[in-house]
Amino acid sequence: MGNEDIIESLDFIRKQFKQCSPALLALGDTVRQDILMILTECLDGGMNVTDITARTNLSRPAVSHHLKILKTAGFVDSVKDGTQVYYFITLSESFIRLKELVAKLDKLAKIKNKGISIKNKLKNLSASNR
Repeated sequence: MGNEDIIESLDFIRKQFKQCSPALLALGDTVRQDILMILTECLDGGMNVTDITARTNLSRPAVSHHLKILKTAGFVDSVKDGTQVYYFITLSESFIRLKELVAKLDKLAKIKNKGISIKNKLKNLSASNR
């Protein structure tokens, strides 16, 4: 990986962190992690707030609040059936962006582990541009 590739990767990572911020915030809360795990166990079209509330120690408004954050982040979607709203996990841009971010971070970590210091490469690049 050349200097230009490293700079491009770092720029990509910065942009991805900004784009992934809502997803990272959503996943960083253990209550929302629990709700996602509850939803993964439901294979028959989703769960409503009442069903999710019954499986947690949360109030209905608290569950609704966390579902809203998960939905905004792109991890959960919903479908309305009459007066009921059913929530389910969805694969969205959030998952794709997170996978891309982790892949780039992994690639840079492997370069560093091979003894190639990104900092030294960037210094060399700066020196050669003078």
